[in-house]
Amino acid sequence: MESLYRLSALVRGYDLRLGYNRVILGLSALGALVAAAVRLVADATVEEALWRAVAAGAAVFAAAAIAKELDPDRPRAAVVAAAVAAAGAWFIRPDTLDVLAALLWLILAVRLINRSTGLRPKLSDALALLAVAAWLLWRGFPLFGALAGGVFLLDARLHDGRRLHAVLGALALVSIAIAWALGWVDLAPIPSGRWLTAGLLAVAVAFIPVILTYYTVAATADATGAPLNGARVQAGQAVALGSGLSLASWQGQPGAALLFALWAAFLGIVGYYLLITRARRSAASL
Repeated sequence: MESLYRLSALVRGYDLRLGYNRVILGLSALGALVAAAVRLVADATVEEALWRAVAAGAAVFAAAAIAKELDPDRPRAAVVAAAVAAAGAWFIRPDTLDVLAALLWLILAVRLINRSTGLRPKLSDALALLAVAAWLLWRGFPLFGALAGGVFLLDARLHDGRRLHAVLGALALVSIAIAWALGWVDLAPIPSGRWLTAGLLAVAVAFIPVILTYYTVAATADATGAPLNGARVQAGQAVALGSGLSLASWQGQPGAALLFALWAAFLGIVGYYLLITRARRSAASL
């Protein structure tokens, strides 16, 4: 890993010795198989089914990865998140590359903020985040450019933030504003369905108590072994929640579907949190 850390401060290893990591891989494969089978039954070509399988498998794996970033003290919540994603991965509709790019952007953004590796982000990390945001902007999701600007500005304001990120964030926001003023990008909101909006808001509200529990963090950083900064973990959670709500609010169902794995992660974390809380209360009452 040390050689990888020279290139990026955001990469994390995947320990297959941990049972829950092996379960997550199995659920990712299951989600991919179910998605491919559904497409084949719907008379899709083999190529279309394979691409849908890639998107579904990646969404299940990403749901678990995102859950680990948002709830580092309860890594087994990632298994619940993966199970939720596997149950609905066949429903993914956006283009496979868009799904992969959006999930990559989100994971990079959250890790840049929470610093789960314990290392300060490198210039290569910032450029990677901007490059993925530019791809998504070109694909018709310009809100990622504005969100990237917000992520950089937030990192600069937090403890041990990089001043360079304040400059990059300001440039990203100004660039999006100029592009919108010139008519190069369309930031007009797409209406969301009433039930979709209500459901996502309910999930978002249910996740807020999880954020409030992270004023102190027991988990340690991958590279340094130092405890994670509670304020940064909470900021990363807020970035994920804000990104999910922004995409769903401004770009309707396509925006919500693009970050399907994020909402699966929220549901998994909330479900596991409620389960553990109830179990502890039951044990205390005895």
